Amino acid sequence: MKLLISEETNEMLDKLVQQGFILNRIWDRGLSVLNVKYAMNNFEKIFHEGFAHLFPIAWSDTISNIQSMYNVTTKYLPTPLDDSDYNSPREFFYKNLKYHEETYNILVQAIKVANEHGDYNVSKELDSFMRTFNKFMEQSILLVDKANTVKNDDWFTFDYMCDKFFVFDGGDD
Repeated sequence: MKLLISEETNEMLDKLVQQGFILNRIWDRGLSVLNVKYAMNNFEKIFHEGFAHLFPIAWSDTISNIQSMYNVTTKYLPTPLDDSDYNSPREFFYKNLKYHEETYNILVQAIKVANEHGDYNVSKELDSFMRTFNKFMEQSILLVDKANTVKNDDWFTFDYMCDKFFVFDGGDD
């Protein structure tokens, strides 16, 4: 049976699914470290369910559904072990932003590959997904910005105020 999208485009979609699970793992590990090592239990509570859990749902499942829509299967590529430790919460927020920047490049490349292979249907779906991704990126940038305002390692205040800069709403804009 002929695939409704090219093999090259489908491979890029698999990479995007993988990135969602990688970011979920980074966040699960990071939140564990922040909660235990820096007593940021309020941050962990708000961002675990409200942000980290969205990677497999609002992210990977959305991409996998694009594949299903066009009758192709998703390959679940491996995700690396994450046993990271952080010298400060700021270090975690920078790592998260770095991974979001890398993911942006994969998303842009996926759109380019879809267009190059005539998979305009998938390209349009990825354009729409970019709006969801923009919310993930917005939150990631804001966390770095807020972390950079912390003076004298006052992560207590950061933890206490984190609900004030929780902007992610699931990407339903």
